[in-house]
Amino acid sequence: MGDNISFYWKGVGESTFDYLNVYLVPQGENLTAGQSPSDNARILHSGLNGSNDWQQALTSSPVSGDYNLCFMWCNDGSLAG
Repeated sequence: MGDNISFYWKGVGESTFDYLNVYLVPQGENLTAGQSPSDNARILHSGLNGSNDWQQALTSSPVSGDYNLCFMWCNDGSLAG
């Protein structure tokens, strides 16, 4: 098992369409804006949404090694506010 990971998040969007995913991406892997990380990435949390207040997420890395923590907000863009 890897290290413990803790971070704070908040996200407000459409409850069924907009969300935050959090990945562990192997160090050295190239990321492209607007695209999900490759299959080598490990998803830590998916579908985080619905909080105007900061929330703490606690988890542990499923594997050992050197990784970057990657946050990806997914927004379908159907509503403007």
